[in-house]
Amino acid sequence: MNPIPIKEQILQEVEKLNPQQQAQLLHVARQMQGQTPLGTPGEVLLANVHRFNFAPEDLAEMVRIIEEERENIDWEGWNWEG
Repeated sequence: MNPIPIKEQILQEVEKLNPQQQAQLLHVARQMQGQTPLGTPGEVLLANVHRFNFAPEDLAEMVRIIEEERENIDWEGWNWEG
């Protein structure tokens, strides 16, 4: 049995992840708690962009919009329960 508390072990592992992986992990943690808003965070999409077959100009526009607009989202103004 590992003498280090679980919370500390998790933090140690998170510190090894890059920012995109940390965003994915946050998304999963929120899903597990039932707190994830509908949709997929832009950071998660960007981290997995290699899985999609987008035209380069479309992809560039999506990246630009995600980066510019994510700061303007009013998360408190949404009703997540429908």
